[in-house]
Amino acid sequence: MKYNDDGQPYFPSNGTEAMTFEYNNCDACIKSWDCSIMTGAMVKDRHPKQWVYDHGYGRCTSFRDKTHRAKRKKQEAGTGLLL
Repeated sequence: MKYNDDGQPYFPSNGTEAMTFEYNNCDACIKSWDCSIMTGAMVKDRHPKQWVYDHGYGRCTSFRDKTHRAKRKKQEAGTGLLL
């Protein structure tokens, strides 16, 4: 289903929404310790261009799933490949 706001800029409207967004995007991202997007949004009060609506919910386009990387490392373990 296509939502009318898909692709439009997203910014949490309250603290609960911000915490949910952070949990679903930032905390689960491999970049979480080395990402300036959330800091820029909170400290400098700037709207990150990476935050957009997707199917009615906020999404960070720079998100890279931690669990996917961990699974891949386990699959590649013992093959001699560097990730």
